[in-house]
Amino acid sequence: MITAAMITAAAAGWMSMLNAALLATGAMLLTRCLSLRNAARSIDYSTLGVLGAAIGVAAAVSESGLADRIATILTDLGGGNALAALAVVFIGRVVMANLITNAASAVFMFPIALSMASQLEVSFMPFAIALMTGTIGAAITPPAYQTNLMVQGPGEYSFMDFVKMGIPLAILVGIITVWLAPVFFPF
Repeated sequence: MITAAMITAAAAGWMSMLNAALLATGAMLLTRCLSLRNAARSIDYSTLGVLGAAIGVAAAVSESGLADRIATILTDLGGGNALAALAVVFIGRVVMANLITNAASAVFMFPIALSMASQLEVSFMPFAIALMTGTIGAAITPPAYQTNLMVQGPGEYSFMDFVKMGIPLAILVGIITVWLAPVFFPF
């Protein structure tokens, strides 16, 4: 019932998802559906640390002007074309997901994508879609996503198994994203 109330409150727009989730957590603790010990054990502190660091890096990238400079370079490379910029954001997200982590790449690429949309004077929505679908980049290598690492050993998958399946999948999703994102969310 608490979960249904949380979803209803957020979906109806009565409060943000964050506030609804925090209230639901409090309600679960108060009704003892969830013990404090289980709540504490369920927190993935390594992921929290990565996200915290990524947010700090993103703030530094944005505040230092680096996001604007990277965006200018990438926009110039694309000839000022919004579709090319969208493809660059998707590719950047995929590449970054494999160099750092999936979550950190989203946080890192966000201010760059925002700056690109601003410089091109177009809607940010297609870029937001590219950032979200760019999460497929985490399917390319095992270290890019924790679940990949968890299934690699038990499934007896090699590094190249992920690459063989991940690259074609990322290309397919990239083409679909660059093609359809501006259709549903015009520039």
